[in-house]
Amino acid sequence: MIRLPSQHRQACLLVALITVIGSGLRAYRLGYQSLWHDEILTYLSSNGSLSHVLFQTEVQTNVLPLYYLVTHALLYWSDLETSLRLPSFIFGSLTLPLFYATVRHIFGAQTGVWATGLLAISPFHIFYSQEARPYAMYVFLCLLVLLLLQRCIDHQQSRLLKVCYVIVAVLAFLCHAAAIPFLAFLVLSILILRPLNEWRDWVPTFLAVGLLLLPAVYWTYTIQVSGKIDQRFDPSSFLNLLWLFSTGYSLGPDLRSLFNLEKLRYLAPHFTYIIPILTLTVGLAWFGVKEIWTYDKRQCLVWVLFFFLPIIGMSVAALVTYRPFYERYVITSMLPFLVFLAVGIQHVQNRFVRLCCVGVLLVVSSFSIQQYYFDPHYHREDNRGAARFLKDHVIQGDVVICMTPHTTANLFHYLPAPRRMAIRPFRTKETVLTSKKLPVELREIIAGRKRFWVFYSQSMNGRSKGPLEQHFDEHYVTRLEFYSSKIKLVLYEVGKESS
Repeated sequence: MIRLPSQHRQACLLVALITVIGSGLRAYRLGYQSLWHDEILTYLSSNGSLSHVLFQTEVQTNVLPLYYLVTHALLYWSDLETSLRLPSFIFGSLTLPLFYATVRHIFGAQTGVWATGLLAISPFHIFYSQEARPYAMYVFLCLLVLLLLQRCIDHQQSRLLKVCYVIVAVLAFLCHAAAIPFLAFLVLSILILRPLNEWRDWVPTFLAVGLLLLPAVYWTYTIQVSGKIDQRFDPSSFLNLLWLFSTGYSLGPDLRSLFNLEKLRYLAPHFTYIIPILTLTVGLAWFGVKEIWTYDKRQCLVWVLFFFLPIIGMSVAALVTYRPFYERYVITSMLPFLVFLAVGIQHVQNRFVRLCCVGVLLVVSSFSIQQYYFDPHYHREDNRGAARFLKDHVIQGDVVICMTPHTTANLFHYLPAPRRMAIRPFRTKETVLTSKKLPVELREIIAGRKRFWVFYSQSMNGRSKGPLEQHFDEHYVTRLEFYSSKIKLVLYEVGKESS
């Protein structure tokens, strides 16, 4: 540190402090929330022998086993929720100094500090740094690939750097198949940044990446889950992305409301603060893009591609395959967005205006993080709470009907030996009911029982009831109800008129 210039030394100290604060935010209440369905799939995929982790196919998650191998190594360090989320916490925390190193290399130490500070308090990144899924690790690996690419450009004769680049690029794909558009971005970066006579020097490097990816691509193809999911990219998804990059999932309408067909009805009451916040963040980011364009048009083009290519790639994937468009698949686009935001803040000339902008961003992030920690409305689905309630209230012979079939795994996880009850999925697509008609599957499950439970997962407060819920309420007597974060349990009793 003594040999470093004073400004760089101060920047490093600031980044160290930011990393400590950011790591604390990611460690706080790490195991507090219940595991939701995808996290339970992580447990099922990473628990057991190494052979099971590497080669099992019965747990279909569309994720290659690299992340599960890391989770397997840390699985029993603490309670299950904390242990499962520990890899995401580690990689989420390590991303902070890595982000500084990557941004500093292109834009300087001051911009690096600003961008790292924004990432440290990003509710979106904190959320995935506390989730037992591969996205925090994926962001870390993509950043590391980008940093290695920068180093390879600076030291073109270093074979070791290029070997490291090839290995980490392949690891990024092995972490998540969403890396395909990101890897395409890396190739385009070389075409933009390097002169034509140097392009052929990079052909062996990219060929090595492609050849090593072939087995992984085939492996990805073989583990795909069949079926169609109706969650596609539409113009409102882009605005939603900008909102999530700015505020995370815990400010305004919850995530499930945004997937509802009547999303505008859920959004309307929040427009009074959604519009000003989006105007501020998008305005600052746009100002940052213009500043970068003024000083270095090629780097501006590269970072704009860094932002758009993952979004375009996953949008095309949603259109031509069954794979849905989810914001988490394009989490790497958050990184250039934060860089644009940092440059925009840094170049606001009026000091008072700059302080006001920073103050608003701090308040928004702080409020969103506080709600993420403490407001159950924004928590993950409380399968743990549902299991505890069932343990306390079921009697011998009860049946629990899971209205979303795959959520049977959620209850079985927290009720590993449900001796007094049966847990049954409801698979029938029939929802057209009359007062005397019920799907055959439900009639068979309920037949002969005086009472039964219905488990609704990902339920939303205030949403209108579906035809099955209305039928249950009209024809059966409600005896017990349990509501918690995004789940609902109802105990119905069969009356004389229903039996």
